[in-house]
Amino acid sequence: MDQARHGWAAIVQRLNSSGITSGVLLRLLMAIAASWYSVALGVFARSPAETVLVAVGLAGLFALVFAAWTDDAPRWSYPLAALLCVLGALIAASTNFTGWFIFGIGCVVVVGRPQAPYLLTALGWGVGAVTLVALQVRQEPDIETLIWNSIGVVGVLLLGITRRQAALRRQQQGELVERSRQLQQRSLELIEQTERTRAETARAAALEERTRIARDLHDLLAHALGGLIVQLDAAEAVLGAGGDRDQVTARLRSSRQLAVEGLRDARAAVRELHSAGQPEVANVADAVAAVINGPVGMQLGLSLDVVGEPYPIPYPIAQAFAAVAREATTNINKHAPGGRTAASLIFEDRSVRLEVINEITDQHDAMAELAQSGGGFGLDGLQRRMTEVGCAFRAGAEGGRWVVSAAWQRADNEEERA
Repeated sequence: MDQARHGWAAIVQRLNSSGITSGVLLRLLMAIAASWYSVALGVFARSPAETVLVAVGLAGLFALVFAAWTDDAPRWSYPLAALLCVLGALIAASTNFTGWFIFGIGCVVVVGRPQAPYLLTALGWGVGAVTLVALQVRQEPDIETLIWNSIGVVGVLLLGITRRQAALRRQQQGELVERSRQLQQRSLELIEQTERTRAETARAAALEERTRIARDLHDLLAHALGGLIVQLDAAEAVLGAGGDRDQVTARLRSSRQLAVEGLRDARAAVRELHSAGQPEVANVADAVAAVINGPVGMQLGLSLDVVGEPYPIPYPIAQAFAAVAREATTNINKHAPGGRTAASLIFEDRSVRLEVINEITDQHDAMAELAQSGGGFGLDGLQRRMTEVGCAFRAGAEGGRWVVSAAWQRADNEEERA
């Protein structure tokens, strides 16, 4: 028994692999049985008209079994199925079983295929059903014949409709599977695009941060080296004039302090470059005071006057204020070291303002020199940097004084966070 079962399973698997499904095989066997039954009844020994009609019906049945019971049935199989509905009805008048079988197969195919035109479906089943019932009632004119034949044609119709609904469900499921596959593919593409965008954004942010740190490093070195050059030039001038040795020593010590400070700030900038990130807020008063109270500021006699109650502000803005103070002190040290200077950091409820003021004698020369000196970025570079962080920047002559001013307005969300 097990060997027979395995043998039959192997045969079915081989037929499926060759494109012949079990449904097609079953209907083929039924068509062969109908043909054998017709021969056994002696249908082909009757009148030539009946013989031709049955032969055509059986030939069409065999063609329909192979053509119309797959998902990609040819279009000509639908008119053939409709024709078999009518032929089966005509054959049933003389050979009841064969006619009903051909009629049933034709109706199930034409009604059960969603691709079949509705008009062709209605004509095939309608003409065949009316013809079959009429001929059957004509042979046996009683109410029982009418009822049973009507039930038969309606049953065939319901079977075809059931098959149509099943085909529609399979089609919808296939469409849903395909749509799901497309959506999944689209989702994968969107995920890849999002990852690429995220990577590009992170790369751009990293490059922007490195550019900022490189600019700060450049300004730090320019500030320290600029002050160092001024101190060394002053020491050389004192030595050339035969000045006091203590003054030269003080200049050299100040130069060394500038070099140490510049190296320390440069190392801090490099550490920030390699760190995971920057703090969210910073103490702007400490950042600006570190510049103003440094060696250059001390040499100039600068001191920072803090007005109001200090509070932390965003880290990039605090660094930008420190850069403004560094640029201003560097230029004062280069171009107006002997004049009067003042630096103020003013805290108000919703704003912070930095002002560095120095006395000038030649307004035109001072403006030209300031624009070309400092950290290598000048007024344009400071203006651009302050604009990037949302701050106002102003530098210019006002009544014999050169005023450098930076201002930041605190937003509502930053006020709540503070």
